[in-house]
Amino acid sequence: MPHPANAPIDDLLLQQFPGILNFSLFGLRHLKDNGYVFTPSKAADEILGSYKEEINPVETFVEEIIVKGTPADRVLHKNIGEAFRAWCRKEGNKDNVYL
Repeated sequence: MPHPANAPIDDLLLQQFPGILNFSLFGLRHLKDNGYVFTPSKAADEILGSYKEEINPVETFVEEIIVKGTPADRVLHKNIGEAFRAWCRKEGNKDNVYL
């Protein structure tokens, strides 16, 4: 027995069920025709890139700030840490400011 609070959404889903089923079957046919390989999506790739930047700001920091030099250009770990924390503050990434 459905919960009364879900009644409007249940009714809406039942009304939309034929379209949802047809859309799902079309997608399955397309996936099968592609050898069960999903079609690349630029939008999905951009979202995944944003997600990776969000969960790993160190990689973004290194790509944007760190410049590869010679052994004579070595930088102290302390200085890189300070630069990273300053970069985090500038980027609004307050979670990593205290690392």
